[in-house]
Amino acid sequence: MSVSNWVLVDSELGIWEATYKCPPAISRTVAVRLKSGGYLVYSAGKDLLASAQEGFLKDTKVEIILVPNTYHHLGISTWLQAYPEAMVVASGASLGRLKKNGHKNVGSVSVIIPLLPSEVKLLEPPSTRNGELWLVATTSNGNLWIVCDSFFNYTKKAKGIVGRGMQLIMGTGPGLTVSRVVFWTQVKNYWVYNRWIKNQLKNSPPTTLIPSHGKILTDDNLPQRLEGLL
Repeated sequence: MSVSNWVLVDSELGIWEATYKCPPAISRTVAVRLKSGGYLVYSAGKDLLASAQEGFLKDTKVEIILVPNTYHHLGISTWLQAYPEAMVVASGASLGRLKKNGHKNVGSVSVIIPLLPSEVKLLEPPSTRNGELWLVATTSNGNLWIVCDSFFNYTKKAKGIVGRGMQLIMGTGPGLTVSRVVFWTQVKNYWVYNRWIKNQLKNSPPTTLIPSHGKILTDDNLPQRLEGLL
């Protein structure tokens, strides 16, 4: 399993990101500095722990492990072993499936809101089965959206006939996409979900998208591009 080095996305807010390969996908972990100086880890990848501890976590600790949806849970135990006092939180829609996967001490995500810096908002798209959660950070360069499976941005075709076939069937690229899997299995009411995202695009229009899957995308026309996918 290969991993990338941690990259500082925003120095003022202390936002870091790194990717790891969890076959067949490339996934991303994002770390956000809290008011306390500790960190929240979004979609914790188990193989990224050591490099984080050698870098930005050297003089601080992880206080929150945020599970962005029911499917991004494989790194929880590894990070929790290193930071046993950290809170593990997820949306209400995720709790049942996470417990079935052995994560019994997962709390409500609402408890972390007072711990976030004023520039960072926690958002929960409505009408999802997978319990998707987002973070939106207001930076000096515009709004930064941190999302999990709502949007993909793989810029290359998958390797091999099987990989390319799966990419085509699931609608995961190449390019900025909304996976068909989102609408097939993860959204209960498309109209409610799409209307909510369109409202967010108006209220907090992003200039940068950090998806769990694919390349980070910065574009002045990003709100229009995202709305065009809905």
